This record gives sequence, structure tokens and C-alpha cells, in this order.
Amino acid sequence: MIARPEYRSDIDGLRAIAVLGVLFYHYGAHWISGGFTGVDVFFVISGFLITGILRREMEAGSFSLLGFYDRRVRRITPALFAVLIVTLAAGWFLLLPGDYHDMARSAAYSATGLGNLYFFWNTGYFDQTADLQPLLHMWSLGVEEQFYVVWPLLLFLLMKLLPSRRALLGVLVIGLGAAFAFSVWEVGVDPKAAFYLPHPRAWELAAGAILVFLPAIGNRLLGEVMGIAGIALIAWSYFVVTNADPFPGLNALYACLGAALVIWPKPKTIVAGALSLPPMVWVGLISYSLYLWHWPVLVLFRHYANGEVPDVTAAVSLAILSIVLAYLSWRFVERPFRRPLGAPLLTVATGVAGAAGIVALSFAVVLTNGFPSRLPPDQAGMAGLDVMWKWDCPRGLTLTAKGEAFAQACNFGVPWQTAKTKVLLWGESHAEHMVPIIEAAIAGKDISVALAYKCAAPVGDPYKFIVTTIPTYSRDCGVFRNNVLTFLNENKDVSYVVLAGFWSSAIGHIFTDEVPSGNNESGVKLLRQSLSEIIAGASAPNRKIVLVGDVPLFLGTRPALCNTQDTTPIIRRPCAGQSAGESLEVFTAEQGLIVDAFHSLRSDSTVVLDVGPAMCASGECMTYLNGEFLYRDVHHLRRNLSHKTLKDLADLFGFTALFADR
Repeated sequence: MIARPEYRSDIDGLRAIAVLGVLFYHYGAHWISGGFTGVDVFFVISGFLITGILRREMEAGSFSLLGFYDRRVRRITPALFAVLIVTLAAGWFLLLPGDYHDMARSAAYSATGLGNLYFFWNTGYFDQTADLQPLLHMWSLGVEEQFYVVWPLLLFLLMKLLPSRRALLGVLVIGLGAAFAFSVWEVGVDPKAAFYLPHPRAWELAAGAILVFLPAIGNRLLGEVMGIAGIALIAWSYFVVTNADPFPGLNALYACLGAALVIWPKPKTIVAGALSLPPMVWVGLISYSLYLWHWPVLVLFRHYANGEVPDVTAAVSLAILSIVLAYLSWRFVERPFRRPLGAPLLTVATGVAGAAGIVALSFAVVLTNGFPSRLPPDQAGMAGLDVMWKWDCPRGLTLTAKGEAFAQACNFGVPWQTAKTKVLLWGESHAEHMVPIIEAAIAGKDISVALAYKCAAPVGDPYKFIVTTIPTYSRDCGVFRNNVLTFLNENKDVSYVVLAGFWSSAIGHIFTDEVPSGNNESGVKLLRQSLSEIIAGASAPNRKIVLVGDVPLFLGTRPALCNTQDTTPIIRRPCAGQSAGESLEVFTAEQGLIVDAFHSLRSDSTVVLDVGPAMCASGECMTYLNGEFLYRDVHHLRRNLSHKTLKDLADLFGFTALFADR
């Protein structure tokens, strides 16, 4: 018989600290800027508790991999499956088909312990905003469960091969150091992978695991100092770290080291006593269910509220609802299933069957594309973000510079090789949303357009942009810019170079080593300087450089939701004025300096298309044309508009006149 470990109420109190940090952060408490690091505290706790059980079993010779997964299934899956089923059911009433489809896919991954991989693959620039994914928080369960696929067997082998505890501890310390160093490196190279994937996070669980093999602290004073230092480090992580800091890496060390210092076995301390107070222990007991429920409750409310962040009253109400659901889940789902169901094989098989059932339910939603039949036929084109962005590229085109390929462009219009007139469209997503409009303008003409899509054209040494998720963005874009300019110099038959971009965002983010970002006036000057250099570098005889102004921003957060609310059965709150676009006055305040800068660059060979002023000519910026809603999100036009609307936009923006004589 293996002796049961002594119950440590202070660890339940530490769980409370972890989950409350996450809850306050997600529910809008701005004073707790790093509350999201509560997840890292959870990782350390989990690593310590699970490894403690594994060590005792392995030393007693009673370790069973099937028994280990029996406990994991009983601990993790009942509440998880309950949340997934309820969230899928709520999605029928609250989510547009595209959002419902995406959420169902994430549910299938989450049910099988792969939620982190789904969000690693599907939280890019053009996927649904991460903070509106109802199951985004499931990434952490994926990391933990993938760690425990490897860790029991690895630990078993280490304990067999290294009977000396000193040797085992040495290997674990070296492994922990290497894993931490890799995480720090990965944050600088690929922050998204460092956040979502299990190997850059492994050191956090290992930090808890290694405590099992370290000697307990016998000195009371040292124990007190460690406890206070641990809480201080967690507090530093909560109140000083922000989501703009590189993470995890070094910035995860505060929470993890703090949690480890609190957990490290030692005589009972003042900190342990405070964490063992009944309210703290109670929150700790429901912490797993609270973590599971709090995020879908918040996000589904935001879908109901058309993407708006809840105010203080709503946030407090939602937090209370989450706590109530967590208690009910703990009392009637978690606790009953903690008891063995019978043979471990039966438990594991039941867990697999439950996961398979949720996958099947999710696939029913996925295969029907989120049940678009819930929308009226005339609203089918606004069923989701992917639907509104739909446009099929006719063919690819390899762009080369100095004899080497540097980009795969989209080519539309007539084939590039045989075209009388060649156009290079250069930019990022704001070049992409002009593609179907330009296509409508050149229909029936001997014109070919190549979309050189990667970065905003102005980015390139010395002009830099900060993109926290892509540390190498400025460098990579500088290389791309140089290659495009080389391509243009090598291909004098390109008659038009069309530059489009999210200029109103660019002026707030562009900077040089001498001029910092964040000031719109200096940003406009840098933008103008960079564009003037591009114009000089791209100029050639009989070539036009075309500067395409940006569209007005849409007022609100989820345009499609606001503009289908009166015609669908999907439940949502009235938009309270969000269905209107900007006024000309607001547009001028936001983008007037950019318009002026563009006009200062106008010349015989440089053309300016005033898209924003054209859309705002009546004094109110248009959001509808020919009865069709124009916006995909707050700063992109839909690409799946009807041909007539695209043609009318081409006329309005000046593309039709631009190519009239071709």
C-alpha cells in the first residue's frame, strides 16, 4: 500500500491565486496587467503534484501507465466535456455560421488534448480574433496533456537508469536549464510557437517536477523567506509583466520561480497559513472548473454584445456566473467522477468514447459549415470571416530578382507572360482587399496584375515596424522590399506599380533608430519619406506609380454582426449605433495628414487614388452599396461582393479611369 501524500491546503490556496489572476485579467481588471501568468503558476503546481505521485508509485514498484491515465481521465475529462458540450449548444444560438464552424473545430481538438495545436495553426492575422475564440483557453490543457504523454515514461526510464538520486537530480537540473534556454531562444524567433507548443513550455512543468527530488527545507526562517519571496515574484508577474512583453521565456520566470518557492516543501509558514484560509482553499478547489467556464462565458457574451468588451457591471455579473457554474461543475461533475469507475481500462475507454462523441458532434457543425441555414439566403455572404474574404486566385506567378525566386505572387487578369499591360500590386492585406475591385476594373482588357503580397511597402531599412508576434518582421520586409525594387528594375515592361496599405495603422507603428513610433505626425513624415524613396527606386519610363488611399474605419468591433442582427435568428444585443460608418469629419481627423502627404507626392508619373474621400463624399462614409454591406471587419472591405458592386467601387475609387486607355 502506497502512503497517501499529506494534503497541502496551501497548494489549493495557490491555485486560487492562479485562477483569480487569470479571471481578473480576462475580465478587464487593468491593474493586473500580467494576470495571464496565473496559467504558468498552474503548470508548476501540476508538475509538482503529478510527479510526486509518479515518484511514489515508481519507488514502490506499483507504477502503471494505464493507472496513470485512469486518474488523468477522471480528473480532466468530465468537467472538460461538460464545458465543451454546453459551449457547442450555446453556439447554435449565439454564433454566426463561420464563427460556429471555427469554434466546433477548436472543440474537436480540445476534446482530444490538442487545443494548443489548433490555436497555433489558427490564430493568424486573418483568423477570428483570438479574444473572440470561445475555447482559446483550452490551449493550456493541450500543453499539459502532451507533456504527460511523454513525462511518465521518461521519468520511469530515468529512475531505472539512474538509481542514484544525485545523478537523477543532476540530469533533471540540466534538462530544466536546457528547456528554459530553448524557451528563451524560441520567444525571440517564433513567439507564437513559444506560447502554444509544449516543448517551449516544458520547463514550466519541469520546474514543479524537480521539486519532488529536491530536499525539503528544514530551516523555519529560510522557509519564511522563500514563501514571501515566492509570493512577491508572483505579484511582480501579475502587476508588472504585460501582454506586450515577450512571453513566455524570461518573463514567465517570475511566476514559475515564485510558485516553486511557495510549493517547495518546508515547515508551515505565514504564507502557507494565509493560503490555507478557507476562502482561498474553496476557490482553489473549484479552480479547474472556474478556469474552464470563465472564458466561454465571457466570449459568448461578447458575441452576444457584437464584440464589445463588457462594462464593469457586466464583467462582475459574468464573473459571478462563472463562479456559480464552476461550483456546480465541481460539486456535481468533478467530485463524483473522482471516484474510480472500475477497472482503469474501462475509465480510459470511457474517456476515449466521450472524446469521440464530442468530435462527432463538432464535425456535424464543421461539415455543415456552421449550419448557414440559420441565416436568410440574402445574408449567406456574411456567414463568417472566411466567407467574406473569399476570392479565388486564378493562377500563381513566381517573382524573381537577380535570377532567384523571392515570392509566389497571385496573378489575375490575362496571363502575365502575354499581357500587353502589366501591373504590380504591392502591399499587405489592404492590397488584398483591393484585388477583386481591380479585377472588375480590368475585365475585358489585355491587362495582367501580379499581387506582391507580404509586407507594407514602406517597411525596409531604415524604416521599421514593431510586430510583436514576428520579431524578424522589419528585417524580412526590408529584404522583400529590396527584392521587389530589383524585380521592377529588371522588368521595365511593368506599366503600373500600385501601392496599397493600412496607412492609418502604419503611421502609428513606423519608426527609425532616430525617430520613435507612436506619434502620428512624425509617422506621416516617415511614411512620406519611405514612399518617396520607393517612387524614386521604382520609377521607369512610361511607368505610373499609384498610391491607393485607405478606406475609412468602421465604427464598432464586429461589423457583420451588427448588420445582420435584424435579419437572423441569432441572439444578440442591439448594436447601439455601430451600424454606421465614420463621418467625413472623423475620417479627415484620422487620415487627413496621410491624404495630404500622398498629394504632395503627386506628379506626372505618380497617381493618387483618394479612396477614403470618395467613400465619404456625402459627409457620411458609406457602408452599403447596391444593398450590400461592404465591410468584412473594421478596416477591410469584403471580397465576396457582387460583380456589380465591385465594378461600382472600381469606378468610385478611380481604378476604372486609371486603366481606361489600356
